[in-house]
Amino acid sequence: MRILQRTIIALLMLVTSYGGLAAMASGDIAKFNEDYAEIQELISNGQLREASEGALAAVPLAEVVFDSDLENLANYYYLVAQLQAAQPWSGNMLEVLPIAEKAVAIASNLYGSNSEKALRARGFTIRILSYAVTRTSAPKERQRLLSLLGDQEKDALEEIRKVETAAAADLYLSLSVSARTIRNAKKYSDAASQIFASIFGAKSKEAIQTRVAGTRFLSRNKQIEELLSILDSIGQEPNVLLLKAGIHQKLAVLYLKGGDEDASMQHNIAASEAFDFLGQAKAVIASEYLPVLKPNPKYPRRAQKRGIEGYVLLEYVVDKTGRVVNPRVIKAKPPGTFNKAAIEATRLYRYLPAIKEGRPIAVSGVKTRITFEMAD
Repeated sequence: MRILQRTIIALLMLVTSYGGLAAMASGDIAKFNEDYAEIQELISNGQLREASEGALAAVPLAEVVFDSDLENLANYYYLVAQLQAAQPWSGNMLEVLPIAEKAVAIASNLYGSNSEKALRARGFTIRILSYAVTRTSAPKERQRLLSLLGDQEKDALEEIRKVETAAAADLYLSLSVSARTIRNAKKYSDAASQIFASIFGAKSKEAIQTRVAGTRFLSRNKQIEELLSILDSIGQEPNVLLLKAGIHQKLAVLYLKGGDEDASMQHNIAASEAFDFLGQAKAVIASEYLPVLKPNPKYPRRAQKRGIEGYVLLEYVVDKTGRVVNPRVIKAKPPGTFNKAAIEATRLYRYLPAIKEGRPIAVSGVKTRITFEMAD
């Protein structure tokens, strides 16, 4: 996601300039400056959820501080929406939604409805709405959010119809996220890729990154074909080496899922070498090592008939081929009931083999927890 790639809006230098704010209590300004400094620090530390919650909590104070300063108020609303759109797992979507809508309205009035600020704010609003729809089960509320989303999408398409800017491309990506059909999602993703190619060039990081993201709408074989084509077009461009490493890694996963272990290994090693070259190689941490293929375990018939639920925690070695060896149960509840089913399931797991100095290595101490629950 490109949402937080650009510099977060700086407001403090404007707030601490007391011209035009003489009538305001200095305590309000000082408190806002303190809160905003904390938000900036959280952002710089990558603590986006905490930053989002802090920014939302400071909205009432920001509205006091910027009561007669619509430009900075719009900037602050924009920041709150930006942080929320960057992390859909947060539970504040419905609280942030009206703030995002205000950011769109004020930015449109100040700079124009197809300005960069207005288009980006609308993109944040669409993302927030699309996430909210997927997490809302109440029929009436879901229908209300779908209606709002439809209105935002309609307005977005009208605003970007004749605009070719990076902000318009980002808005197309937001529309791709919210699209209800694969056809529309791919159409919007392709439109974003074309705009980025027009602005920055077909071999730019922005154009290639969007093109890669668009492959997710294709079948596995078509994804492989397109990703290989993208690799050929990149060549050895230094500004996209990290992206190239990511493409190799994605191809390794796709080939593994398709059963072509040799091709998977080749791309896995190529990805590792690229990360090494860039100085971004990371040692495999057993607790963070996750399988590419993870079939569901078979529920023991006897436990199922009795309505018994539980879990099994296992530890094992992932060998040089990415297969699980020597799985052992280290904790189970209830003891013994699900052990055999859990062990059989892990033997079918497949990992991308860890690579060191261009060669696959085994990883020991890998753990997984398998939960057995009855369907509702």
